Amino acid sequence: MRRVAALTSALGMCLTLGAQPAAAGSATPQWNPPTCGEVTGDGSVTFTWNAGRHLTPTSRAMTTGTIVSDLATLAAPDQLLAVNYAGEVTVSRDAGCTWTLIDTVEGSGPFAISPAPDGSAYVWAKHNGDRLYRVAGDAATELPTLPVDGYGMLALTADPLDADHLRAVTRSGAVLDSKDGGRTFQLHGKPPTPEQTSSVYGYAADIAPEHLDRIVLGTMVDGVFASHDGGLTWAKATMGGPGHRVNAFSLAVSPADPSVVWAMALDITEMNAGSPAQGRHIYRSTDGGRSFRPAVDHVPGQVTLTNGLPLVAHPVDAERVYFVFGDWWSNYGTDLFSYHAGLDQLTLTHNGYDDVLAIAFHPRMPSLMYLGLAEER
Repeated sequence: MRRVAALTSALGMCLTLGAQPAAAGSATPQWNPPTCGEVTGDGSVTFTWNAGRHLTPTSRAMTTGTIVSDLATLAAPDQLLAVNYAGEVTVSRDAGCTWTLIDTVEGSGPFAISPAPDGSAYVWAKHNGDRLYRVAGDAATELPTLPVDGYGMLALTADPLDADHLRAVTRSGAVLDSKDGGRTFQLHGKPPTPEQTSSVYGYAADIAPEHLDRIVLGTMVDGVFASHDGGLTWAKATMGGPGHRVNAFSLAVSPADPSVVWAMALDITEMNAGSPAQGRHIYRSTDGGRSFRPAVDHVPGQVTLTNGLPLVAHPVDAERVYFVFGDWWSNYGTDLFSYHAGLDQLTLTHNGYDDVLAIAFHPRMPSLMYLGLAEER
C-alpha cells in the first residue's frame, strides 16, 4: 500500500503555491485580489495566501454556535457567498474583505451553494433537507422543494453555460435535471442496479463542473460508482481488495481534469482485520472513478481521517487535494492538509479555529484560499 513520503508542518516549512493564471474558459477574468489586512464581518470567513500558514485576522470574534457550511466564489466580479448551518446567507463584493448578511433561508442545515454562470447562486439543503433557493442581489428567493422522496440531496450543480440548467444527485443515486432554474425536476438517470450493489444509500456524490455527465456516487458499503452518461449507466469502481466493504463518505472530481477523482473512505474489511490505518484512506482515481488507489493513510496522532470532512480538489492542479481535521471538544483546533500526488507529499498547517468546513479559491489566483470557519464552543 502506498504511503505518504513526507509530512511537512506549518512551522515555517509549509508548501506555498504561487499565483497562477485563471483556468481556461474562466468566466470571471475581472476578479481582483482582496486588498485588506483584516476581514470585516461576523468573523466566520477569512482568507489565506499560503495554504493556511497565516490566516487574515477578522474584525470580530465568531459567536459560539456559528458554523459555515459552504462558501463559494461567484461569476460576478469580486463576489463571494457564504451560508451557515442556521441558514444565514452573507455576501462579499470586494473579494472577501467585507461580509454582509443579506438573507436567512429556512430548513435544516447543512446548506450548500451552487454558483450559476449569470452571477446568481443556488442555496440548497444538503443530505437531509429539501429546501432550494436562488440568491441574486440581496435576496434569496425560495423555489419549490427538492424532489428528494425522503432520501435527501447529495450534489447539485449549475450548468456553466446555462444558469437555469441544474443537475442533481439524491441519496438514492437518482440523477435529476431541471431546465427552468429549479422550479421543476425530471428524472435523468436511475441509481445503480440491484445486481451492482447490496443497497444504494449514498453518503457523497460529486458532478464534474464542466462535464455534467460525469458523476461519482459514494455508498455506505459498496464503495464508489461512476457514471459517464449522466446516470444512465453506472460502473462499480475498484476500491480495496476483492469483496471488500467500503464506506465512501467524501468525493471530489478535479475541476482541472475530470478523469481525476478523489475519495475519502473507510475500508470496513481492512478495519476489521486490524490494519494500522484503521481502514481509512484518501484514494485517487485517474480514470474517471473506475478504479482507485490509496494515496494518503490515516496515521493516528498525525493524519486524522474521519467521516464528513471536506475534501476539496485544487481548481487548476489535478495533482493536489485539500482536506481538514478539526477537534473542538479537546480545544485542539484545525489541521489543514494539502496532498500533491505527483510529489507524494503531504503538507500541514494548523490554526486555532474549531473547524474549517468550507474552502473556496480565488478564480484568478488559486493560491488565495477562502476558508469558512466554525466556532462550536
